[in-house]
Amino acid sequence: MTYVLLSGSRPFWAPTEYELFRAVLKTEPSFEEAPWPSLSPDAVDFVKRLLHKDYRKRLTAAQALCHPWLVGSHEALAKTLTVQQLAYLREQFTLLEPSKDGYISMQNFKTAILKSSTNDMKDSRVLDYVHMELRLGPSSVPMHVVLQDWIRQSDGKFSFLGFVRLLHGGSSQTLQKA
Repeated sequence: MTYVLLSGSRPFWAPTEYELFRAVLKTEPSFEEAPWPSLSPDAVDFVKRLLHKDYRKRLTAAQALCHPWLVGSHEALAKTLTVQQLAYLREQFTLLEPSKDGYISMQNFKTAILKSSTNDMKDSRVLDYVHMELRLGPSSVPMHVVLQDWIRQSDGKFSFLGFVRLLHGGSSQTLQKA
C-alpha cells in the first residue's frame, strides 16, 4: 500500500490473479522511475524492506512502526517536502477525491483501488490478509481504530492533511501542531 501511495502505481501488475502471484514471486519492483529518485533514502528503504521476497527478512508490522522513516523526523512532513513533492501528493489526493470537497471517502478509496485491480481481484480478500498480517485479530484493536487519527468518525472521510500524515506515519493532530 505504501508503494502505491508514494508512487501512484503498484509494484506488481498482471491481468489475472495467477499471473500477479507469479510476478510477485519472480520480479523485483522498480525504484528507478519517478517519484522514487526524489524520495528520501529512508522512504525507499522502508518500502524495499516491506517488499522483501524472503519473509524472514521482511519487516514485521512492529519493525515497520520503528523504522527511521516513520519515527526519525520530528518536523512536520509539509515542512520537509519540496514544492514538487507536495504538488505530486496533491495530485494523488485529487485522484482519490472526485467530489472535490477536500476529503476522501472510504468508498472513493475502494473505487480507486478497484480501478487498477486485476480481473481476479474484484472479490479479493486483501483487507482480510492485511488484518491478519498486522495481527489485528478479533481480540485485538480493530482496523478502523488504528486509522482513527486520519479518518473522521462522523463521515468516514480523511483530509489531505491526514493523507500526507498517513504517508509519513504520524497523526493528523501532530501535523496541525507543527
